[in-house]
Amino acid sequence: MSTTQKEDSIWNKELKLAQRVLTEYYDFKDTKSIEIVISYEEMEFAKTLKELFIAKGIRNVFITYTNGIICEEINKGFRKYLDDRISFYKERISEGFIRITILSPFPLPVVITSEINGYLKHLDELNFLQEYLIHSPRIMIVKPNLYWASRLGISLNELWDKVEALYDSDSFDIYKESLDELNIEELHFVSDEGTDCRFKMTKNFKFVGKRIEHNGKTYQANAPSREIFTAPSKYSGVGKIVFTKPLCYHGKIYKDMEIELENGKVIRSKNLDEILSLDESLSYIGEVALAPYEDGYFLSTIMDENIGCHIALGNSYPYGIEELGRINKSKYHIDLVFGSLSLKVYAKIKNKKDEILILKDGGICIP
Repeated sequence: MSTTQKEDSIWNKELKLAQRVLTEYYDFKDTKSIEIVISYEEMEFAKTLKELFIAKGIRNVFITYTNGIICEEINKGFRKYLDDRISFYKERISEGFIRITILSPFPLPVVITSEINGYLKHLDELNFLQEYLIHSPRIMIVKPNLYWASRLGISLNELWDKVEALYDSDSFDIYKESLDELNIEELHFVSDEGTDCRFKMTKNFKFVGKRIEHNGKTYQANAPSREIFTAPSKYSGVGKIVFTKPLCYHGKIYKDMEIELENGKVIRSKNLDEILSLDESLSYIGEVALAPYEDGYFLSTIMDENIGCHIALGNSYPYGIEELGRINKSKYHIDLVFGSLSLKVYAKIKNKKDEILILKDGGICIP
């Protein structure tokens, strides 16, 4: 294949991904405003996506970069930049805007200057934005890049093939209704790697799958998505979890990780102290999720959480939850995968004495 053919092949894959955003994850029929959040290296993809939305009739399409030009603006004076962003987001919220985040792992790093450090220290002033995003449609999609492929030791075309395979594969959604009907009170995870932990569920909870239904809107928050998840009762976690896939967080890779839980709180950890020190709320679990298991890893959380059962430290999402006062709250949400072929998941059913096996060999096995 010639260089031109390779470039055409990648371009076609990028265009297919952009068109998926427009057609698969949300009905943009009445949308007035869109924000595309993306790293500066992916500028051309952002422009392509913007042009497609404008052609669809959505005129207010804004691009927010997470590095590059944003750093230049902040370094001119973080206070003015932050005030401008506060005004920008208040106006976007008044329009009912939709945020689309393009995640392309291992972007160019941000050099922390005094102005950028000042900006980061005042991000709490944007908490109103986070509250809006949790309760409004939002989409995060994964886009391959050359540096990510090199970190995995494969070609860019090979990475695209692996990512597209997850986009196209079946999710656990087909089991969601059957699991909800079981009336599960507790989940029990056990693996040969050393995991043995339990989580109590909140009353009348419902698993959430690929499509989120919230506040009268239906959308897919993450793409790809094969998991089904829920928020456990905050103080219920007990036991040990041995994680089986590395975590890549802000460009740093964590491996060989473990935690021990008591009354829902992490009382001991291995190779996660740096993460846990970010905020006290990260010592509590915000999510438990079931997902089909596959060997290997992507060094990208949104990808790895689709190839193994996992928990998330920190924030719980309110979807499918009635007892909102019993779940964890945090400005962080960090997923960690402990799935394996040996993992078994048991469920304690309301008004029944014995647990039942609901997952083994990497797949659901509802009795």
